[in-house]
Amino acid sequence: MNRAGLHAKGSAILEGFASSLHELAEQTNVSMLQLLRQADDKIKKLETDLQKSKTTNTSLKRKLDTSKKSEAKWKKRAKTLRDDKEAVKEAKEVVEDYWASDEEWSE
Repeated sequence: MNRAGLHAKGSAILEGFASSLHELAEQTNVSMLQLLRQADDKIKKLETDLQKSKTTNTSLKRKLDTSKKSEAKWKKRAKTLRDDKEAVKEAKEVVEDYWASDEEWSE
């Protein structure tokens, strides 16, 4: 083969190689774009999930605050009832002492 033939054959091989590299580069770009879109979709989903979680967390905090306030009210009511029970017990003792002393006076 002469020099011109070798040069033509080499050029054809290089063109084929360059064409293959160009096609591979395009496929890589397409794959990278697809991966970027998928990553973007996942990020958006995570942001949505995070927002829902924040909303749920805020709602749960409100419910917890309400429960704590309610618990405080019930504790106060229970204390009042214990105090009332103690007052009734003391009043009962006073009445019993009164009736006992009244019986002593009537004898």
